[in-house]
Amino acid sequence: MESYRNDEGQPRQRVVASLGDAKLPEDELKIIAQVVKQRLLGQEEFDFYSTELSAEASAWVTKILKIISRSNYSSSQVESEVIDGVLVDKVTSEDIVELGPELVAMH
Repeated sequence: MESYRNDEGQPRQRVVASLGDAKLPEDELKIIAQVVKQRLLGQEEFDFYSTELSAEASAWVTKILKIISRSNYSSSQVESEVIDGVLVDKVTSEDIVELGPELVAMH
């Protein structure tokens, strides 16, 4: 499933790929979902979660990505992350002032 906002800005969900009644490892569901999401977004270099996967979960990630690739879903459909109405990948910063070390020194 994928969450998105329709043309009216209302939240909706759509099926990216159906796994039927697959028996995924219950204790690794969130990690599997995170790895699949990262791979769809092309973020393999930041793939922190894949080191935590069991062999069975890694196999499921591969199967899920194959199912998605066979569907009519493409990674270009993955919208940028929105937090509180802000498109995260569109945010830029300029004239940054570093406060971390200064705050530690002040304390």
